Amino acid sequence: MKTSDSVIIRGYSIIYNTKLLLFLLKNTSI
Repeated sequence: MKTSDSVIIRGYSIIYNTKLLLFLLKNTSI
């Protein structure tokens, strides 16, 4: 695996985690 591949994967996981956090925050805040 190249270094760029791991960087891309890390970026995707960060984006996924941020979207998940925003989704949870949006649902919990009434």
